[in-house]
Amino acid sequence: MIRSWNIRGLNGFSKQRAVRNWISNSSLGLIGLLETKVQQSYLQSVVSTVCPSWQFLSNVMDSIACRILVCWDPSLYFVDSLHFSLQEVTCRVTHVSKGFSFGITFVYGSNDLRNRRNLWDFLRDQAAEFDSEGLPWLVLGDFNAILGASDRMGGDLTWYGYVDDFGHCIHDTELIGFPFTGLRYTWHNSQQGDGIILWKLDWVFASLSWFIDRPTTVSEFQPRDVSDHSSMVVRFGSRRGKVRSPFKFLNFWVDRANFMDIVQTVWDEPIVGNPMFRLTQKLGLLKRKLKSLHVRDSSHISSRVIEARAQWATAQANLDRDPLSTECISQERNLANRYFSLCRDEEAFFKQRSRVQWLNLGD
Repeated sequence: MIRSWNIRGLNGFSKQRAVRNWISNSSLGLIGLLETKVQQSYLQSVVSTVCPSWQFLSNVMDSIACRILVCWDPSLYFVDSLHFSLQEVTCRVTHVSKGFSFGITFVYGSNDLRNRRNLWDFLRDQAAEFDSEGLPWLVLGDFNAILGASDRMGGDLTWYGYVDDFGHCIHDTELIGFPFTGLRYTWHNSQQGDGIILWKLDWVFASLSWFIDRPTTVSEFQPRDVSDHSSMVVRFGSRRGKVRSPFKFLNFWVDRANFMDIVQTVWDEPIVGNPMFRLTQKLGLLKRKLKSLHVRDSSHISSRVIEARAQWATAQANLDRDPLSTECISQERNLANRYFSLCRDEEAFFKQRSRVQWLNLGD
């Protein structure tokens, strides 16, 4: 389990106690604290108070207080710093007992849009590096940015051109937003009435390889406490177990009269999230619908053909005995049509499979 929180200052007793309770109550092993405002000379003392015996690294500099503080339990994780700047700390993390590794970037985006563009460029470069290594990548924190108009309420609602920069970055890096529970708007300006402003500034994303390795990972945005930001928690879930047979799209499904109705019904499903998340969720729903269609109509196609041929033969014999029966006439034609339809499906299936085999074997 991993957590990140824009704590808005970690020098006071109440903030330190809140983080200490936060760690002990949730059995955490790795955390990222944002906007700590702790000077370099006090970092060791603060970490010793908040999480004794833990190790840490930060992006603190001589003239700038710590903006991002990363702490971890060395009995659970080995953390290797890869890069840090004013807006991010990026590490390679290895689980000590289970041995799996992943990349992680804790983000605290600048309030200045020009500086944030530096962050977007870095994330693009980092995505390419982790992708070349095949290393799953987790990105979380306070981005000081929104993806869509629905991510804010109150204040200036004008959609300026630079607001699109964040969405373009997520698109370019091919990061996917986690399913989440808890608060949608993660920042509150502590006002009321007409002055209230709510924004979703805190996000959790991961690379596709992360979801392939740990498809059940979820995130939660918890109620605000001593900060005006919600804290976020990432629960890994179990790693992928036995690999199931890959999903195969059968071309002849398109010829089904209800195929487009199935697709349209799935695409009309209301799903909340960024565009990439909505797309992947709808593709997953469509896959399940098509699997159900397959089980019902086209699985074990050759066996279905043999069975349909036997049923048609029986219907022909019944019609031969009673050629004036409207029921026998109708049944014989219906079973004949079903048999020929299944024959076409079988032929299409084996043609498709032979093309796949030809591609695999280079015959």
